[in-house]
Amino acid sequence: MSMFERPLPYFARIAYPVLRRLVVEQGRAHIRGYALAFLFMALVAGSQTYSAYLLKPVINGLTVERDFRGLRILAFTIAGLYLLKGFATYGQIVTLSRIGNRIIASVQERLFDRLMDQNVSYFHDRRSSEFMSRLTLAANGAR
Repeated sequence: MSMFERPLPYFARIAYPVLRRLVVEQGRAHIRGYALAFLFMALVAGSQTYSAYLLKPVINGLTVERDFRGLRILAFTIAGLYLLKGFATYGQIVTLSRIGNRIIASVQERLFDRLMDQNVSYFHDRRSSEFMSRLTLAANGAR
């Protein structure tokens, strides 16, 4: 049996349609926030890569050339890169958290509206804790 003939695992059969639906429903509404988060992620990756690239002159400056003046400039440059990385990481976390909270709020609002459309017998047959747990789990699962 080849790789393409195997059936999809359970996770793939269940998760991919749900993820696709979430992206279609919520992704378009938050495209600017996701673009900003990806920009922050690129800044984090770029600053990490550039600071690793600058390690060669630091090591050579200490061992071979003994150029402590140039080494001081490199040290401040690396400190600035790590400062940039810290701010970009913070921005990424805040942006994605805000998007997640907005998604949760919209899903909870839709679920609440759906509950308000039900008749009295629907509420009579169930406990209030069941409603609360369903609202919380369903909305947080969308995040």
